Amino acid sequence: GWQGGGQDRVQNQSRGAKNTRTQIDLKSKIEVANSRLASLPLDDATKRPYLEGLLQVSKLQTELRSLRARKFDEPKEENTMARATVVKEILPVVDNFDRAQASLKAQTDAPPAIIDLYEDISADIKFVLETFDMKVIPSVGAEFDYNLHEAVQQVPSEEYDADIVCREFQSE
Repeated sequence: GWQGGGQDRVQNQSRGAKNTRTQIDLKSKIEVANSRLASLPLDDATKRPYLEGLLQVSKLQTELRSLRARKFDEPKEENTMARATVVKEILPVVDNFDRAQASLKAQTDAPPAIIDLYEDISADIKFVLETFDMKVIPSVGAEFDYNLHEAVQQVPSEEYDADIVCREFQSE
C-alpha cells in the first residue's frame, strides 16, 4: 500500500518559529507601551481608554495573523486534496498493472523484452507516486494497523501469527 508524507511539516516549523518571534516582538512592544503609559502623570480614569485601546490593537493583530495563516493554508489544503484525489483514483490502476506484471513473470514463455518493459513502466509509476510524497507502506508480514490497513477477512495461517497481514488485495 501507499501512504502520503509531508514536506509541509518543515515549512510549518519554520513558519511557526517566525510566528513565535513575531509574538515575542509584539509582547515586548506592548510591555514597552505599558511601561510608558505607567510612567505618564495621568490618573487611572485617563489611563483606562489607553489600556483598552492597546488591548483592542493586540486582539486585532492576533486576528490578522490568524486570517493570514488561514489564507496561506487554504490553497495548500486544496492542492493536497486535489493530489490525494488523483492518487486515490490511480491506485487501483497501479494494482491492476502490478497484477498483470506478476502474471507475466509467472509465464515461462513470456518474452524477456516485454517483462523488461513492464519493469521499466513499474519503476516510472513508482517514481511519479513518490513525487506526490507517496511511499509504499509495509503490508504482508506486518502487524495489522487500523490506521494503515483495511481488513477484508481474517484467515487462519500457519505462516503468520494472529494480527499479522498475510495477503494484500489492493494498495488503495
